[in-house]
Amino acid sequence: MLRILPVAAAVAVVVAAGLVHGFWTDRWGVAEAVATAAASIDRVPRSIGDWQGQPLDGDQTGAPGLAGQLYLRYVNRKSGEAVSIALVCGRPGPVCIHTPDVCYTASGHTVGKISLQEVKLDKSTARLFTTEAKKEQAAEQTRLRIFWCWFDGNRWDVADNPRATYAGRKALFKFYVVREVTSELPLDQDPCLDFLRQFLPAAQTALEGGSV
Repeated sequence: MLRILPVAAAVAVVVAAGLVHGFWTDRWGVAEAVATAAASIDRVPRSIGDWQGQPLDGDQTGAPGLAGQLYLRYVNRKSGEAVSIALVCGRPGPVCIHTPDVCYTASGHTVGKISLQEVKLDKSTARLFTTEAKKEQAAEQTRLRIFWCWFDGNRWDVADNPRATYAGRKALFKFYVVREVTSELPLDQDPCLDFLRQFLPAAQTALEGGSV
């Protein structure tokens, strides 16, 4: 009997680990909260103020474990400025990883210092991380300005340790906006900020009820 106990304990650990991994990867199907969040992404408007959205070209499969994904390029009808967005959702674990500072570095960009940017909305304040990413190719340099944050159904916000901050959520959104920098503008005059002031409230209305 005493010999059986260690084996039984080991089996219990393996089974528990399998269950955790199964739920983490949605092995047994997408949970209702995650499915609801994924469906809500389709309601994000393509026309917001002066900004008109179109699907991005190319393979936009995203990271494993994502239940919903939206990749659009918005162009301002008046100024001609363009930004690209990525809005994804799923369980908090997969959504918390693969932030731009990691992804762009892996793709050969040099990522600069990350800072916090607050954007005043009508009824709240959104907080986003922002940085620049540069990449040299032959005689050409690409310079990108990137903003990102998470949305848990209540507010657009950032976290130094998103896994801990959002661990209790059943579903979570992650949002990027990226613009190619072609002229020197102070951060507080970046066209992305005008876009964010218009996009975030409209997107929040579409997504409310899509994550918990």
